[in-house]
Amino acid sequence: MLAFAGLLLSAAFFASPGDAVVISRSIDVDCTEPYALRRALRRSRKLGGLDIRLHGMCEGSFRIAHDGVTLRAGSPGAGIRERGENPEFLPVIEVDDAQVSLRGLIISGILGVRVHGANAELFVYDTKIEGAAGLGIWADQSATVRLLESEVSGHAGGIFTDDGVTLNLQQSTVSGNDVGIQIHDSRFAMSDSTIEDNVVAGLGVSNRSDGSVFDTAFRNNGQVHVSVVDRSSVSLVGGVTLGSDTDTTQYALTSARDSRASAALTPDVFGDVSALDGGTLRLRSGVLHGNLLVQLFSDAHVRAAEITGLVFCDDGSESICSQTTSAGVIGCPTTTCGDPLAPNAAVERPAAPPTLKRPRLVKGDR
Repeated sequence: MLAFAGLLLSAAFFASPGDAVVISRSIDVDCTEPYALRRALRRSRKLGGLDIRLHGMCEGSFRIAHDGVTLRAGSPGAGIRERGENPEFLPVIEVDDAQVSLRGLIISGILGVRVHGANAELFVYDTKIEGAAGLGIWADQSATVRLLESEVSGHAGGIFTDDGVTLNLQQSTVSGNDVGIQIHDSRFAMSDSTIEDNVVAGLGVSNRSDGSVFDTAFRNNGQVHVSVVDRSSVSLVGGVTLGSDTDTTQYALTSARDSRASAALTPDVFGDVSALDGGTLRLRSGVLHGNLLVQLFSDAHVRAAEITGLVFCDDGSESICSQTTSAGVIGCPTTTCGDPLAPNAAVERPAAPPTLKRPRLVKGDR
């Protein structure tokens, strides 16, 4: 057991009798002491914020509703996990309309971190959020979430945002979830990160969301790396990797239901791409190692690229290419993307891309 036995506030006194006590805004918590973290959070509320250093794994569900709290690892392997089976799906950490930082921790539970409120700001640094189901991070109600050099893994949904959230992901990894990241009615930016080994999809963007992706690798994400639907917009700006020659992900990039997806200066795109149901797709430069599927009054524009597969156009859709070659086109009004195949040519049309479901909200929703 640590010498401070739960809580230790350090104080320094001035020699002059009239001077006030100066209290250091830091506190150590020994997680083997019952209720030590709860006492530290209560003290933080009274003092207007604290830097709380954890030693060991604290257990329970902790709500933070005041600004200025930093939870950090005071020793290797420190963090917070849910207690027992958690049948109510309570979050390990709930940030309620407050400014909070997590640094160097391990957060483990069905619902790792719940963030909500227009004034909520969560900064996650060098932290691992892990679980076996549920959601890693769930943010809504106009909260702001920033992840740097962190990891989210093992959940049904790694990160889920809704209702005006702003998400920034840098130098982080989202892996081993069913769906890596779902952006709903939110804005996001992602750079220098890795989205890989998610069972169904890497990134889903929906319901009037928009964002940009820079220098990020998508690998082995089940059915689709990036899906954009419902009047949303995503730009893959540069340095983005979509699959590899050994990646079995069917779709690299999809756009549907009046959405727009674009990829510029991506040297290689592995897998099929599609624009469906009024979607718009833009590809510039590089090689598409797969097919291009355009259906239901959608359009695709491809410039200075090579399509190793076929181009399919159906139901009033069009694909327009410039300085681009393909293995052939089927059903397209114009032939700018390649030579038409015979109407009775024996070809296998790609199956439609998956429709990502909104994650089931857990019982702790407020």
